Amino acid sequence: MLERLIALALNRGITPAIFVAGLCLGVLTLWLMPREEEPQIVVPMIDVVIEAPGLSAEQVSRQVVVPIEKLLSQIPGVEHVYSQSHPNRALVTLAFYVGEDRENSLLNTYNKLYANQDKVPAVVNWWQVKPVEVDDVPIVVYALVSTVPAVVGDYELRQRDYPRFL
Repeated sequence: MLERLIALALNRGITPAIFVAGLCLGVLTLWLMPREEEPQIVVPMIDVVIEAPGLSAEQVSRQVVVPIEKLLSQIPGVEHVYSQSHPNRALVTLAFYVGEDRENSLLNTYNKLYANQDKVPAVVNWWQVKPVEVDDVPIVVYALVSTVPAVVGDYELRQRDYPRFL
């Protein structure tokens, strides 16, 4: 059955006609459909920078990040909660669902943190809430790496007179 259909399509010249019709429909669709040059996709993200002096990265993770992640994940519209623990500090990033209102997301984050100050661990010295825009995310990241770290370390890589080491 399939062989007959293929033979019919090839012998009758219907295949080029279908191709040309599809091509014409595609051009017509491109011409008639409205387009926006730069679509505005709203994906609110918020960074919460937390300072907890005197703690190691493991202690920051256990004593600070875990309770704050649980608290911030209760905010309506939060899709993901990411965190980074460092000695003396942490960074918690909230990613909201696509289309959530940016101002409401920021306001809800402030409200959740300040309304629950009693639940924030006592070791937290201060925190800062920073909205992250899509334009703030880097497209390209460069890294300088030394193949001979004993000769050229991190400090030397950051100096302006680097050609003397080559």
